[in-house]
Amino acid sequence: MIHLILAASLASQAPTAPAPEAAAPRLTLRAALERALKVSPSAIRADDEIEAAEAQRVATKSLVLPRLSLSASLIRNSEEVAFGSGDDSRVILPGSDWSTRLTLQQPVYAGRREFRLYYQSKEAVTLARDGKRGNRDRLALRVISDYAQAVQASALADVARQSAALAEKRIAQAQALFEAGEVTRVDVLRAQTAHKGALRLVALAEADGIQARSRLRTTLAIDGGDAELGALDTATELGIPVPSADALDRLALDRAEIKQAETNVRIADLELLKQKGAYFPVVTADLGYLKQKSSFPSDGYGYAALRFTVPIFQGGEVGAKMRIASARKHQAEVTLAEAKRQATEDIRQALAMLEAARRARALADDQVKAAEAEYAEARDLYEQREATALDLQAAESALGEARRSLIEAKFDVLRGEAMAWLAAGSLADAALENFK
Repeated sequence: MIHLILAASLASQAPTAPAPEAAAPRLTLRAALERALKVSPSAIRADDEIEAAEAQRVATKSLVLPRLSLSASLIRNSEEVAFGSGDDSRVILPGSDWSTRLTLQQPVYAGRREFRLYYQSKEAVTLARDGKRGNRDRLALRVISDYAQAVQASALADVARQSAALAEKRIAQAQALFEAGEVTRVDVLRAQTAHKGALRLVALAEADGIQARSRLRTTLAIDGGDAELGALDTATELGIPVPSADALDRLALDRAEIKQAETNVRIADLELLKQKGAYFPVVTADLGYLKQKSSFPSDGYGYAALRFTVPIFQGGEVGAKMRIASARKHQAEVTLAEAKRQATEDIRQALAMLEAARRARALADDQVKAAEAEYAEARDLYEQREATALDLQAAESALGEARRSLIEAKFDVLRGEAMAWLAAGSLADAALENFK
């Protein structure tokens, strides 16, 4: 009974086990894309550009709307002048004069230039929105590239650690054979050298990973360090299935650069019509009411006016501006044709590079299998003293190089897929749809 009480007392006084630490949050590629499209500086600037274009459209619309203004003045004159006497007296220059004027001005006609300017401002909004679409794709490419480089660096570091483990194992084999008198001290030293070289590759891969994560934090506008970024998803196979060339060509007709070029053609055409409108008269209508202290000719009256301004001779200014507008329109049409041609070529080049990357990945996979078989055979022969340490070291190097090539080939395929979607102008949407 005493033992039980003592055990219970000791158990109550024993320190409790610390709670397990919470796992670090995992940042998927989709989550990285969604964050970048919301808070990245380039995404914010694109939204601000749309807002500015919308404000400019509203400001331009005001050119065709009536203007209402109220003006007032207070004047102190050195003398007061009047004529007449008694009830017929009229003050034409008060000593202390004041007046107020309420005016309503409505543009009536100006060669439709104000309407063309308004339509141009609407096209500028479309231009800004298409610019945002292009920015989304470029930003998505940057996020995918930075994320893939960080994951690739981690995978290459793992490969370097595997090579270091093989070299360490060879050190033990060479030491055992050396102690048995089967090999010389050179084999042990060669194994140690290979081990140090593998550790150096581990350090370089880890440094590449630090730099890649730093670039990713910059792209995602993360001010904190790795704790804020979180752990990357290194287990999921990254890929964006690419459709046929015909499907990509159809998508490319709507890519941001082509839409912007088409919008620029419409803006240039409106500019030509706007400059042509300078040959026509300007008509405005005014309504107003004046209230003043002076009773001459009246202390208050209203008026309505229709004002005409007819251009007769302007020194060739209008013709010169029309020539400039015509040249700008032709430039915009050439740029549009070039954008369409470039889109087609971008797709062809991207698909060619993607096909080459896929072939390289398949060959790299076969190379890894062959290198693994070569290493297993060289290790067995070395243990049986039918192969030298140089043969085993060469097999280890070939295996490590094959594994690195396979990792790089996999990420080259991902970059090729991203470039194909970028050429079609749909990278951001395709990435968000495929990455879970």
